[in-house]
Amino acid sequence: MALPLGRSGRLLRQVREGMVVYDRHRAHVGTVAAVYLGGEDPAVAAILPATAPRGLAARGFVAIEAGPLAARCYAASGQLAAVEGGRVLLNVGGDYLVRR
Repeated sequence: MALPLGRSGRLLRQVREGMVVYDRHRAHVGTVAAVYLGGEDPAVAAILPATAPRGLAARGFVAIEAGPLAARCYAASGQLAAVEGGRVLLNVGGDYLVRR
């Protein structure tokens, strides 16, 4: 499995299930449900919605549970701004995330 390179890859490797996710405006997005570091895995690619950008699975992503009535959303590794304690901060607004 290929691991993501650079700053976004280092951040992705720090993310753990259960961390709270906030967007660039510090608005609560949800909780990390799963982290995928990247690579070519057809099973992982199959769980992503059809609207997901091409290559998202290869680069790595974070699956976010937004709540019981909200759709699960996905943040690409490049959308991570920081990982601080139990929080994941995104560099985009919540409306820029891929939703299922």
